[in-house]
Amino acid sequence: SRFSDIPAETGTAAHLLSGQLNRQAGDYYYGNGSSDAGLDDTLLLVYTSGSTGRPKGVMLSQKAIRTNAEMSVDAHQMTAEDNVLCILPLFHVGGLNILATPAFMLGGTVILHENFEPGACLNAFQTAQLVVTVPTILSRLIAEPAWFETDLSGMRAMSVGSTDVPVELINAVQQRGLPVIQIYGATETAPLAIYQRIEEAFDTVGSIGRQGCACSIEIRDHNGKRLPSGQPGEICIRGDNILSGYWQDEQLSSDAIHQGWFRSGDVGYQDEAGLFWFVDRIKHVIISGGENIYPAEIERVLRSHPDIAEVAVVGMTDTEWGEVPVAVIGSSDISDPEMVNAFLQGRLARYKHPRRIIFMDSLPRNAMGKVVASQLKDVIAALATS
Repeated sequence: SRFSDIPAETGTAAHLLSGQLNRQAGDYYYGNGSSDAGLDDTLLLVYTSGSTGRPKGVMLSQKAIRTNAEMSVDAHQMTAEDNVLCILPLFHVGGLNILATPAFMLGGTVILHENFEPGACLNAFQTAQLVVTVPTILSRLIAEPAWFETDLSGMRAMSVGSTDVPVELINAVQQRGLPVIQIYGATETAPLAIYQRIEEAFDTVGSIGRQGCACSIEIRDHNGKRLPSGQPGEICIRGDNILSGYWQDEQLSSDAIHQGWFRSGDVGYQDEAGLFWFVDRIKHVIISGGENIYPAEIERVLRSHPDIAEVAVVGMTDTEWGEVPVAVIGSSDISDPEMVNAFLQGRLARYKHPRRIIFMDSLPRNAMGKVVASQLKDVIAALATS
């Protein structure tokens, strides 16, 4: 790794991340031989967001953090001269590891905001070169009146990830000349695994990018067989960036990591050009009458309606079909299900149309802005029995 020989003068954060930090009389200093920590030892214990179930403790080694940093430097063309803006919670790998720890390891500057506040964030764009966001934050930023007056000329790129990213949000930013690069990964991959590079951002909108420079990606079927280009399957990742295991859960660790490959639980495919495209979470796939329905596809179509601000699609048990899709729409100016059904005509195959449409003031989300599907299913189940 290019980070294996970090000189002492680069700062204590780099030493902490390389396992070489010691403390004596309240001062930090660089030392050799006085620490038993190694690169394979766990540095971070991070809990997954739990959007589809009970959160799990992910053990990430020092090597994983270092490998992740190498890929972030590659994705963002990061240097020690950069100011990186961090507005995401640091208790998630996205907030901590996409920009902050890589910048520390290079000796760059990290600008931390205690909370996300759109105005303060836009002001910070005057001094930052890089920022990482999620779709919910990005939508709030571009909705600000000050967005169009904010000087973006000093910024090199904006990265976005955590969940399926609406193309219209990416286009809204790139219309102002700022490249938006998608970052794909998971808590279990520290999180970088697949990413767009800045030079391809404008030409590959909607793609999650290419294989990271320090890991390997394969698309596999349910039997573990590698699939050809264009065919959707599970995204599997191998490299020093993946988790060591789940905290105090050997069975779960064994299920997630097979012969060194982490099974992401996500469906995607790789095209002939080597670009990867996200389809949906495997757990979200609705099997209706033997047909696979991907909720993310329905959500993308519904989000293109000008009056629908947020939407999530989940499966509901059905005695005839096994499962059927249900759309939950929040923060919308529409309240008539027939208007939604009419919009879908000609835009989506009939068997993919939601069998029920529910309106809510807002959708339940976790700290990273992901919709909590398990809570939506509870709401739907309660309505079905009422």
